[in-house]
Amino acid sequence: MILTVREALAMEILRHARVIAGEAGLSREITWVSVLEVLDEIQLLQSGELLVTTAFGLEEDPGLQEHLIPALAAKGLAALAIQTGFYIQDIPSVLRTQADTCALPLILLPQDLAFSTLTQAILRRIIGRQMEHLQYSERINQEFTQVILENRGLVAVAQTLSQLIKRPVRIQSDTGTILAEHPQPCPRAVPLKTVPVAVGSNVYGYISIFTRPHESPPNRPAMDAMDEMALRQAATVTALEILKEQAVLEAENRTRGDFLEDMLNGTFPSGEALERRARRLGYEPGRTFALIVLHIDSPADEAAAPAYREILLASVRPFFYHRGCRPTAKVRGETVVVFWQLSPREDTGRFKAILFALKETAKKALAGPTLSIASGDLYRDLSKVPQAYREAASALAVSRALGRRDTLALYHELGVYRLLLSAGRETQTEFYQETLAPLAAAGEHGQKALLLTLETFLNFQGNIKQAAEQLGIHRQTLRHRLRKIEELTGLKASDPEDRLKLQLGLKLRHILGSGSSED
Repeated sequence: MILTVREALAMEILRHARVIAGEAGLSREITWVSVLEVLDEIQLLQSGELLVTTAFGLEEDPGLQEHLIPALAAKGLAALAIQTGFYIQDIPSVLRTQADTCALPLILLPQDLAFSTLTQAILRRIIGRQMEHLQYSERINQEFTQVILENRGLVAVAQTLSQLIKRPVRIQSDTGTILAEHPQPCPRAVPLKTVPVAVGSNVYGYISIFTRPHESPPNRPAMDAMDEMALRQAATVTALEILKEQAVLEAENRTRGDFLEDMLNGTFPSGEALERRARRLGYEPGRTFALIVLHIDSPADEAAAPAYREILLASVRPFFYHRGCRPTAKVRGETVVVFWQLSPREDTGRFKAILFALKETAKKALAGPTLSIASGDLYRDLSKVPQAYREAASALAVSRALGRRDTLALYHELGVYRLLLSAGRETQTEFYQETLAPLAAAGEHGQKALLLTLETFLNFQGNIKQAAEQLGIHRQTLRHRLRKIEELTGLKASDPEDRLKLQLGLKLRHILGSGSSED
């Protein structure tokens, strides 16, 4: 912390000195004191110096009076202190005017003040401040080095910085997630300063310093140089911690991703081998787990789909970390697969709400494309992971075949589709061939019209008038199409038994069209 002109004027040795112009520059910092009797060597002065002079020759030199203050301000001097009574009796008005214009403090020194005494007092204060600065810098380095060596993490970084600057501290990720804070800022607290945690051009997060509870805007003091030093050191240490945590997480995610892939492929030789590996990775065999798939509905640019999936993957993990659990998530084909074990407070009753919150969080990260999430049933046995995945994939496929987007598709809510999915591909195909496949004889256009007519008719529980209005056709045309369906399939839409077969055939058409099956 360097001595400012305002602080120097508060010293005992300058109690009789007066600022006669340039008060706007009192916050300028003094780094040294120079004494010049003759003002013809100002080119040798350095930025931050306090120039002390008796101004020999100034009174008789109008040109020097005109150019002195602008020249000193241009060199960045801290202030000009003139002692009158020897070579100059009064400060020329041009100096006062220009000092105000340049915000360079112009100080009138008393006649009895010895320059040597003034120089010693100010330099002693500056050197003392520099020693204090060095000692504080060493303390900061020691405390943050200890945090790193003891591997205490971001919470300790926030706590150490808070204790150094005596203010609340918050560390956030680059997406705004709170990673650590100490203590928690009060509701009325506002950030005094926020700095990026960066390495090169890459920003990994932010550190914010907050006001204390008693600091309202009128009396809110600014951070001093010591605080700034501690903040810069904390930002460096935070960058190291975040990079280290990212490296650990990446390694852990790869290991967990391999474990999930092995579970999906059913490659474990026994249940015991599966449980042993699960425990090593922090999972609890016998605890309820969920397996979901996330699918981007319609990216504007298909070439950008892989990048969107990576964004999706990056948004999923923090969502679960914030909830206190570590998911296993990986890109698989055109979807992101997520596996996690539910905490005791995340019972099955809240499961759908969790998925909805996840979908909204992921949509914000995608900033454009819509998103669908599908889930299999919840299980406890880890050997059921492949089944849960098939169920989730089937729920997604059926949902997409029905034209649904931006939705949650839960396997246990599929209704009759669950029964049809369990029948297997061969049985599904056979039944479809026996029911609706014959409509292909009407040609592609005719088949589409007949299928739409049948589906609409069945959706309106056989009400001819409502179905015809929905289709925008005459009732007689609707009856003609129903007779055509009966002619081609041998099934009457008015017969309860045949109607059920036709309804199942329509649902199988969605399943077979989606390529979904539980075989």
